[in-house]
Amino acid sequence: MITELLFDEPEAEIEEAREEIAVIERLRDAQTIPDAEDVSRTRAQAMGIMTAVRTLVVNDQETYEQAMRWGKQCAAAVKAVEANPKLKEGLEGARKLHKWFTDLVSSLTKPYKEARRIVDEKSSAWWQQEQARVRAAAQRRQREAERAAEEERLRLAEKLEAAGNVAAAERVLDEPIIVAPVAVVEAPRVEGVSHRENWQARGVDLAATVKAVAEGRAPLELLTYDDRELTRRAKALKASFQAPGVRVYDAGTVAYRA
Repeated sequence: MITELLFDEPEAEIEEAREEIAVIERLRDAQTIPDAEDVSRTRAQAMGIMTAVRTLVVNDQETYEQAMRWGKQCAAAVKAVEANPKLKEGLEGARKLHKWFTDLVSSLTKPYKEARRIVDEKSSAWWQQEQARVRAAAQRRQREAERAAEEERLRLAEKLEAAGNVAAAERVLDEPIIVAPVAVVEAPRVEGVSHRENWQARGVDLAATVKAVAEGRAPLELLTYDDRELTRRAKALKASFQAPGVRVYDAGTVAYRA
């Protein structure tokens, strides 16, 4: 089995696949194979002339004519090999087999790739929202912890002042508040899956970009409106890359480990 079936396979599609494979099986069975003796003899002749020409020295009419004879022999041999019916049929059959397998791999993987694109897009969007929620919650807890520390310091200062220890109260108020960072609890993870940043940029309003460049609010290079260049800048600058008429966003990338 090529892959583990996740859904029931319709019988009609199974029959269609059987018919398709039967066609390619007939092509495979009819594949032309050259004769071993012909291949061996041709290869030996080719290597023989190769050995001879390596030591050839063309320095007079006789050696020149010999070189031309060998040159003609080589040209004729190449033409004969390329025109050989068995070899031509074999190449054509192999080409058809290769194309069929290439198309088969594409037809089997394309739906998976598209499904993964959709899954990754939706899961990345939720992951980014969840990460933003977690960070916002951590920041809120950090502010609450700092506020509680400040209130405790004020109570201590008031207590010292009420006890007549004004100098100690002033020292308490002058000291900086030190609050331990609140631990950030990451969003739930799935084993074997990781999320990474994948910053992208797309031009969405050329008129706005042109106006921003004319007013000096955006670099001249953005006028190319080339998505590849915009994305290059987005990957380098991330969220800090902002320009009128350009949408900069983290598309997210999901990596799967077996």
